[in-house]
Amino acid sequence: MTRCCLFYVGLPNPNACLLGYINTLPSRVKSSTLLSQLSPPAASLNPFRTRFCAKVHTVRGYLVRSFSTRGSGILVMATPIPELPQETLEEIIDFLHDDRRALMACSLASSRLVPACRYHLFSEVTLEYNRMCDFLELLDVPWSSFGSTVSKLVITGPRLMQSVARQKTPDDRPEYVPRDFSRLRERLASVKCVRFSHMCPGDLPPSFYHLVEEMKAVHSIEAHRVAFRCPQVFFGYLSSLPLLQSLNITRPAMTLDSRWEQRLGHHHLTNRPRGNHINVPLLDIRRLSPLPSHPSMGTVAGLAVLGWLLDQNPMPSVHSLRCNLDCDTDMIDMLNDYFTSNGSSIRKLWLTLPSNPTVLVNMPLLDFSPLTGLESIHIEGMLMSHQSSAPGVFEGIFRAIFEQLFSSFDLAHTITEDMNITKRPVPPLRRVSLSLTLDSKGAYSFYGMPDYAVLQPLTWCRLPSIIESSLELHPGKFEMLEVELNIKSTSIDAMQAPMADDCVRHGVWKRFGEKGNLRIEFHPVHGVDIDEDGV
Repeated sequence: MTRCCLFYVGLPNPNACLLGYINTLPSRVKSSTLLSQLSPPAASLNPFRTRFCAKVHTVRGYLVRSFSTRGSGILVMATPIPELPQETLEEIIDFLHDDRRALMACSLASSRLVPACRYHLFSEVTLEYNRMCDFLELLDVPWSSFGSTVSKLVITGPRLMQSVARQKTPDDRPEYVPRDFSRLRERLASVKCVRFSHMCPGDLPPSFYHLVEEMKAVHSIEAHRVAFRCPQVFFGYLSSLPLLQSLNITRPAMTLDSRWEQRLGHHHLTNRPRGNHINVPLLDIRRLSPLPSHPSMGTVAGLAVLGWLLDQNPMPSVHSLRCNLDCDTDMIDMLNDYFTSNGSSIRKLWLTLPSNPTVLVNMPLLDFSPLTGLESIHIEGMLMSHQSSAPGVFEGIFRAIFEQLFSSFDLAHTITEDMNITKRPVPPLRRVSLSLTLDSKGAYSFYGMPDYAVLQPLTWCRLPSIIESSLELHPGKFEMLEVELNIKSTSIDAMQAPMADDCVRHGVWKRFGEKGNLRIEFHPVHGVDIDEDGV
């Protein structure tokens, strides 16, 4: 039995939307008999006073339509129709993909619906920190058959990162030990992706972690806000996966201090077989706190991850990198080593600015010149107060960054073609995005000036002129460069957004706005950063 419920309140024709959905089905299903039976004589019902619930049931080839009202019920039996084909039933189940209760009901109604329902119910299984033994127990029973449907396993723990140093909480229940690990491994043979989120791998039950290690068909590993006491076990697990192709690591933490290299010096991290290449779609090694500390758990974990990447042969390619601009000296050296070795693989760069720009005065800057394949750069953390607190600091930083990015294209690399014609290579950079927070308006707020008026005299640390001067030798690239500005404010609402947009477009970004490549978006200050946790 297939059930599709559509609720309507005060609609003149409650079957209109249902007919629209039927029209999306294959043509052989949209027969005249089916459509005629879906057009009810509902003239006796008042559509503006009655709450209708239209239900479609397919039971043994019969279509039953029922309309229930508050006071009475009407049941109309339709004429027999041919049994719906399997692909039509699967399309209806796909329509209910986000309704778990309906999917479970459909899976219990007919064996024809079980494969499609199981795909939507169990293709991605999320295990909470304290339910892993229950999962093993369900998977270990002889009649269990849902394991073959699982393709992605998400292992999650407490969201608070303060739990990285917590002790194991006592559990009254004994740990479940499966009867046969080989049977569990066979039932989870279709798992291709494993995601660790908000947890410490050392706190996993030994039986469950042993099962995860036995799954050798995994192609993708994702680690989001994972805290390591020692990364050796995790890196050993990564090295033991022969089919690993994708690795995402975002916001890691490690409780060891900055002398982690000495502690791990006697343990060799196993390299992967030669020729197997790993792609890193996202590597986020930003600190967990915007305020720098020494040693920082996020910095130490980032050093460990970069060190492991540099030891692999062949070296994994990082496509998107997120880091702090005010890095520690050790992190700067490690990043420069990776940039020199494999910087051309980076396509997207995310830089987070410090809240206090004075820390960058005597700090060495990262060398971005090896990033010859960079297509997008995002600068996060610019505050309006930066323009007055430390004038000229970010201006010099931005100028150095863009000069380094285009230095390899401006100086020596020319291509000699036929007929002695030289052609200068064009930088692949296509998009520059910037995030600005209106944190302090000073005298403007005292005189009652709105936020959109405050944006007009803003210089944006002279970033527009810096970009224009850096691309002076590449006028074609300058005309095609896309710029996106994300402005966060507490008082720019939907009514003030057009005026604020106009102020920005007539300011220092005027030339970019005239080209039609300037995009401006407004967000609340308390909102989540763009792509903060996205993979």
